[in-house]
Amino acid sequence: MPEVIGHRGTAADENTMRGFRDAQRADASGIELEVWWTRDGMPVVMHDPTVDRTTNGHGAIANLTAAQVSRLRTARSKRVPTLDKALR
Repeated sequence: MPEVIGHRGTAADENTMRGFRDAQRADASGIELEVWWTRDGMPVVMHDPTVDRTTNGHGAIANLTAAQVSRLRTARSKRVPTLDKALR
């Protein structure tokens, strides 16, 4: 039987805790995600190296602090998770 992997969680909530939970509820065997580091060294989960496409913010993650990234929201008002939160 083929394995089902939730690419970025789910498309509607990519790389958010909701997307990861939705993939789990859909019986995905696992999830795929990318990690980028903020200017102050916090690993966060985001597909792109910038926050422009998936959040209400602009700029490269490497140029933003963890506090700045934590204030961003996706189109569905979800937060950008830290790697620690995603792994828990």
